[in-house]
Formats: sequence, structure tokens, C-alpha cells
Amino acid sequence: MTGTGNQTDHSDAISRLQRLQFEAVPNEQRELAALPGLLEGCERFIDVGANVGFYVFHANRSLHGAEIVAIEANPVLRRALEETWEHARTDSENGNRFKVESCAIWDEPGSIEFYVTRNLDDSSAFSTRIAEATKTAVPTRELDAFYQPLKKTLIKMDIEGAEYRALKSARRFLGCGHAEFFVELHPFGDAAIRKYPLQVCNLFFRNGFACERIYHHYHFVKAGIAYRTLLYLSVFPHLFLLWLSNRYPGRLGRTVKQLHGFLANVRRRLFP
Repeated sequence: MTGTGNQTDHSDAISRLQRLQFEAVPNEQRELAALPGLLEGCERFIDVGANVGFYVFHANRSLHGAEIVAIEANPVLRRALEETWEHARTDSENGNRFKVESCAIWDEPGSIEFYVTRNLDDSSAFSTRIAEATKTAVPTRELDAFYQPLKKTLIKMDIEGAEYRALKSARRFLGCGHAEFFVELHPFGDAAIRKYPLQVCNLFFRNGFACERIYHHYHFVKAGIAYRTLLYLSVFPHLFLLWLSNRYPGRLGRTVKQLHGFLANVRRRLFP
């Protein structure tokens, strides 16, 4: 199915996603609890894969006089993002500035085909993961197009497996000393270029970032070699099993996935 999705077709899904901003979302509570600390001292918050603006809404509560940039590839969601900002301003008027950028963050500028799903929260650039999606062309930009020197910036990223490509376009952010990243690493990764969460963490490590896991997300911040090596080793077993199960999806992958699921259950029981 091809064409461009429209607001009417997805109104129920948009309403459902917008309601989540004002409700307790169990699988995001640890991230939300960590967000104020991550945003401390920040002058900019860039939300890559903003969806309807869940993190935009909550970031506005912690920031004062800052710039909030919501980047979303799905053209269906632009109006919803603008509505979220109006709700955010009513909730907390902190003098923050807001803008929406309708594009995908990619490793080169141009355009890509983007697949809009019915429920909207798992739309992505990868057609092989999505059944009955609507295909549309969206512009692409490099993340460095949003770089501003000397301004402390937190970049949140939730882009359904395209993290490695996005980070390849962020050389200035990766090379500066005033940017931190808060990334949801999707286990299926980018099969076309064989880049998975393990390779994303390796890229950060090579650029001097330590990695701290916060439930489903990972916080990357510049650190010395000893500290970042220690943290890298703490997440490596988990990332390695994810890599094996997704890179080799046959019998080996299924066996590893079962093992990984068992270990994850044990971990949740020991560290709820």
C-alpha cells in the first residue's frame, strides 16, 4: 500500500498516544524519573523521533529558557506535536522555545521512503518489519545540521533501529564536549547495514562516551577511558546476546533469544 497517510485516518491512534502524556506509563517511568537529572544545565533538548511529543512535554517541565527541538519523520504527527507543545506551555510556562522539524535523521541528506503504521508508534524507515504500512517519501537531514557550539545539549533518540545511521551524521555532536545522548536501542537494529545496538555502543565508545543503561534507554556521556570501559563491560553481555539473536535469526538466534529472555527474567527478579 502506497501513498501519504492523513490526519483523519489516524485520529484514534493520535488521540491514544496524546493521552499517554498525562498518564502513568509503566515502561517509561524509570526514564522519566531520570530525565530531570539528565536535563540539568541544558540549554537545548533535541528529540529525534519525537512521535506526538511525550518527552517534549516532560522536558518542558524541567527546562527553563531553553530551546526544544522536536524532529519527527512521520508527516502525520506534525499537528499532534504542535498541540502537545500548547499543552506543555499550559502545564508549565518556563520560557522555553519550541520548533518542529519534519524530517528523518539519516547519514546523508536527501529523501527516503518511510512506512507509516496504523498505530503510529512503530512507524519507521524499514519496510521489512512492518505489515500493512502506508509508504510515503520524507526528507532526510544530518543530525549535525542542528548543531550549535558551546550549548549543553541532550539528544534523545527513538528511531526504530536507525540509530547507527543517525549517529554517523553527528560527527560534530560526537566530537564536542557539551552533548549527551539518551537513546532507545532497538534490538533488531538496521539489518541492511548489519548495525545493531552493540555497534551503536561501540561507535559511542570510540568517540569517548560512557554508556549507562536506564531501563529501555541508554545514557551516553563523555568520560575517561577507565570509567567508560567499566560501564561498557557492564552492558556488553546483554548487547552481545542481542546481536547474536538478531544477526543470526535462524536456529542459533532462536536459542540465544531464549537464553537472553531467561537471563532477563532473572535480572528483573533480582533487581526489580
